[in-house]
Amino acid sequence: MPLFPTLRHDLYFRIPWVLWNVIFSLVLNTVTWMYSYFTFEPSVEPIPLHVTVYFGIDFIGPFWYLYLFAAAGTFLTLFNGGIGRMLYRDEPRLAAALLTLTSVMNGFLLAITIYLSTFAL
Repeated sequence: MPLFPTLRHDLYFRIPWVLWNVIFSLVLNTVTWMYSYFTFEPSVEPIPLHVTVYFGIDFIGPFWYLYLFAAAGTFLTLFNGGIGRMLYRDEPRLAAALLTLTSVMNGFLLAITIYLSTFAL
């Protein structure tokens, strides 16, 4: 018995645009999780979470807040994928835009994680 029998017959995940966006989002999110896991070590000292050009470091917090960027990417991928699947019949362009936005946002979250690691270490 297959794990998800309804996905096997679903035409939504057979569309190349959908498939490539979901794969790209999951790859970016996996890279964000792996980078966060191997880069940030638990510490008692607070680490910078927001850096600006004018004010420098203006938001600090515990180390585990940096894992929230990867968690947000996971949530975004699952949420927008589900919403896109529900909206595909009525609004196919909106579904495509949601999946594209998911890929772009996961790229931004990876870039933010890498940028903040330069200040946190």
